[in-house]
Amino acid sequence: MKIEWYQSDDLILGFCGFKGSLGVYRFFLDRSDEWQFCPAETKLWDRYHQKVYFQGKADLIDFSDVVDRVPLLPAQFPPPLNFHIADPSEPATPNILPGSRVFEKVNASLDKRLTLYIVLEEDKYESAVGNGIFRYFKSAYFDRKDAESSIKKELKSGKFYLYHIRKIHLIISDKELLLDINGCDLSPFDHFTRQQICDDLVKRII
Repeated sequence: MKIEWYQSDDLILGFCGFKGSLGVYRFFLDRSDEWQFCPAETKLWDRYHQKVYFQGKADLIDFSDVVDRVPLLPAQFPPPLNFHIADPSEPATPNILPGSRVFEKVNASLDKRLTLYIVLEEDKYESAVGNGIFRYFKSAYFDRKDAESSIKKELKSGKFYLYHIRKIHLIISDKELLLDINGCDLSPFDHFTRQQICDDLVKRII
């Protein structure tokens, strides 16, 4: 398997597969005890991927330049789970459970599938000179016009943010409330969770 190696100060990054499509190894020189592995599509993987391939904030190196300063890589790939850095678990919320107002609204919709419009917020300064492009969850609405109105209010505040609307769906499957993003026009920079959406939606259910 091909690994492309980069260095940024004391951070060594090994991108596995084409542009890290299979994950990325990381090691901090003189600070780490062993390699750590960021699986593809995790938040840290996203940050390092943008750092290298979108911002050019690391230098391409030959692994032989640092091989004497790092431990051996795990013998198998993907490495065992004890090497993985997983995204933190989503906080528990009662708003996704059967009987909650959000759950029952989705359950009562046609085919138990409810269309939503979520607003994502992007810090323009961070995107230009920071750690990368990150569009974080701001709010969720049942109607696109309400989402557009919320953006207009935010823009009037004079904050240095960009706002994006994404159409997604909530569904009920096997008595569980789930996100359905199949066919949705999402960006790899978009970050939101089912819990965030449901906790915000409950405020809009009378």
